[in-house]
Amino acid sequence: MTITQTEARDAMLRHHRTLDEQVGIRVAALGGAVDDGIAYEPAVAALVTYLAEEVLPHAVAEEHTIYRVAGARADLADMVTEMIDEHRVLTSAVESLANAATAPAALEQAREIGTFFTAHVNKENELLLPILFEDDDVDLAQLLVQMHRL
Repeated sequence: MTITQTEARDAMLRHHRTLDEQVGIRVAALGGAVDDGIAYEPAVAALVTYLAEEVLPHAVAEEHTIYRVAGARADLADMVTEMIDEHRVLTSAVESLANAATAPAALEQAREIGTFFTAHVNKENELLLPILFEDDDVDLAQLLVQMHRL
């Protein structure tokens, strides 16, 4: 089955929305646990697991597909470098969250991750993907297939 450029872009946008929503749900659950004074560790574990199993692998797949293609363009090279750096910041933040010693520290780190991740996704959706979508030399459908393989 072959998909169009528009379908590929829309699938990428939907996936980003899902990732961002799921991070937000887990951050809110942690906030609820801390506010209610109940054990917060399960909520931290759920957020860290989601980030480690879904978000970070997605970031690596992007680096090997979308970012590789985008980084070859002079007008996007700096943005791609910045976005790869953001992936490293996110990885470090996840490690910090996993090692947070107190409920307030965990919640603060989780909220920072949520805000940071939303901004990163918005940058991809609003700046990077539209340029690639308009480039006749970029096959978003093929890049999507490659991302899924990774």
